[in-house]
Amino acid sequence: MSSGAGAVSPPDAQADGKQGARGGDASRQAPVDTLRAREVRAEADGPTVDKAVTKAVAAILRSTASRPITEAEAIEVLQGHDHPPDVIAAAIAEARRQRAIDDLTFCRMWVEDRGLRRGFGAARLRRELRRRKAHPAAIDAALTVLDDREDEAAAEELARARLGALPAPLEPAAVARRLVAYLVRRGHHPALAERVAIRVSGLDRQWD
Repeated sequence: MSSGAGAVSPPDAQADGKQGARGGDASRQAPVDTLRAREVRAEADGPTVDKAVTKAVAAILRSTASRPITEAEAIEVLQGHDHPPDVIAAAIAEARRQRAIDDLTFCRMWVEDRGLRRGFGAARLRRELRRRKAHPAAIDAALTVLDDREDEAAAEELARARLGALPAPLEPAAVARRLVAYLVRRGHHPALAERVAIRVSGLDRQWD
C-alpha cells in the first residue's frame, strides 16, 4: 500500500511539495498575497475618501454656522478648498441629508423675512435670491408665499415708515418722487409705487 500511495503523486506534485517545505505552498500563497494586497489598498483608499467627505461636510457646516447658504454657495466653498468633484458631490449629498443645505427652505425663509415681514416686492426678492444662486425652481416656489399678500398695503406701510425719515421742508411732489424711488428699489412695481406715493405724500395729481 505504501508503494501505491507514492504512485499517486506525480513528479510535479513532488516538486511542489519540496518547494512548499522550503518556502510554503507557492501555488496557494501567491493568490492570497494578491488578495491581501487588494484589501490593504481598499482599506487605505476607503477611509481616505470617507475622511475627505467628512472634512468637506465640516467645511459646509462651518459656513452655515454664521448664516444659511445655498447649495451653489456650498459648492463654491468646497471648490475654494480644492476638493475634487467626487468628494464635493458626496459632501453635498450628505449636507442635504443633514438638512444643512436646502434651497427651498432657504428661499422660503428669505421671502418670509424680507417679503412678508419687511414688505419688499417680488422683483427685488427674485434678484436677491438669484445673486445667492438659489435654484430657480426653489425661487419660484418660495415667491408663492406672497400670493395672498396685499402688495399695495405692504408698499404703503413701507412708504409711511420712510416718510418719517424724510426732511420736513420737502414739497409733496419731492416727497412723492423720493417715495416712488424708494419703493421701486425695494422691488415694487413702478405703477404701484406711484399710486402709493401720491396717497402717502398728499398729492392728488400726477407729476411729470
